[in-house]
Amino acid sequence: MVLIFFFLGFAIWRSSAESAAAQVAQSTQFIRTSKTPTPGSPQAPDGAALVVAPPGSQLYMAKRGDGITSVARRYLSQTSYLTSGELAEAIRKSNGEPRTLFLKTGQQVVIPGILDAPIVEKAIPVARDFEVRAVYLTGVMAASDRGLRIIRRWRELGGNAVVFDVKDSDGSINIAFDHPLAGSHRAPIHDLPKFTRFLHSQGMHAIARVAIFRDERLVVTHPELAVKSKRSGQAWRENGKLVWTDPSQPKVQEYDIALAKKAAESGADEIQFDYVRFP
Repeated sequence: MVLIFFFLGFAIWRSSAESAAAQVAQSTQFIRTSKTPTPGSPQAPDGAALVVAPPGSQLYMAKRGDGITSVARRYLSQTSYLTSGELAEAIRKSNGEPRTLFLKTGQQVVIPGILDAPIVEKAIPVARDFEVRAVYLTGVMAASDRGLRIIRRWRELGGNAVVFDVKDSDGSINIAFDHPLAGSHRAPIHDLPKFTRFLHSQGMHAIARVAIFRDERLVVTHPELAVKSKRSGQAWRENGKLVWTDPSQPKVQEYDIALAKKAAESGADEIQFDYVRFP
């Protein structure tokens, strides 16, 4: 009788052990066959669920010292946003509007507005009797958050056009422009097609202003292109300043025409030539 109970107990213990082993094997098999993360894709920190970026956005894993503002500056050229301020605000809204602008190392951040390709914008023709109601903005202002607010407000007030500086009367170039005479320069309007597309989206006629022959920047770096004094043969100065290029110089003409073409190819509807004269 004791022997029978012994064998029965052994059978029950063996059955339980086999069942537990089967469960472990099944669990082990599930882990083995789970999908391996793609190399190079963002990996969530231990214990954190990997966020899936919505279409038109990208997932960024924060590094030490990152903040929303610095991430916005890094990604700005890849997005449809015009300023890092706009993008930073969009990042906040896409990530639950955190109270702080600082990011934790490994924090997953959704970057909205990612472009599939660089923006290409074309001019929009208007009727010959189009009545222009424009506001004027310098290049620096046009590229700022305040400038964008002015443009939106101008639309609300009934405006239909914006004049913005591509080249100001001191010769400052406000767009990316590759030309031997342009040299290295800071371009406040870093992506002109993106900016003209924004103007068109606001119902604005985009007018690019180019100050032609009054160009202090050019004649300081290339004094041989300045207007010459008939009396001295030296570069002529206006109130002691070297500011005027020589309109009869083919190099000066070609330079300004190339800049105007660049603006037109980037979606500007109209080119406004200013300072088209001798001093």
